[in-house]
Amino acid sequence: MAALWKKFFKLKQGPHWWNRQVFGDIFQWVRDAKDRVDVAETIYDRDLILEHRDLLHQEYAVLNQTLSIEEGFWKQKADSRWDLLSAPTQSLDLLRPNIILRLLMEDDNLALNRNLLIHEVREAVFSIDADSAVGPNGFSS
Repeated sequence: MAALWKKFFKLKQGPHWWNRQVFGDIFQWVRDAKDRVDVAETIYDRDLILEHRDLLHQEYAVLNQTLSIEEGFWKQKADSRWDLLSAPTQSLDLLRPNIILRLLMEDDNLALNRNLLIHEVREAVFSIDADSAVGPNGFSS
């Protein structure tokens, strides 16, 4: 079991390293942009001239751009969907078949087992959030 864990750990490190090397550390970008804004604010506070104000505005623009990238990261992270296989198993222990059977009425059971209509399928496909990240099953919803 330990060998399998080591293989999974090494497998996980590959994409992590690649992501940092190819895309960079977006959190470090935000920290650096905030530091540059602080420096530009200090320079502008010491000497209120147009060149320093323009520099400050440029640094704010860079900071806003990096914050937008970070926001996109967190948005994708929050929108990723989990299927039942990746959900924690403790919550599945609470669902017992006899409880589920008591919750479903016969008309509910018939509605769940009927054939899907084409407009229902189309509505479900087009309601998938365009900003959601791909889940563990390969689908975005």
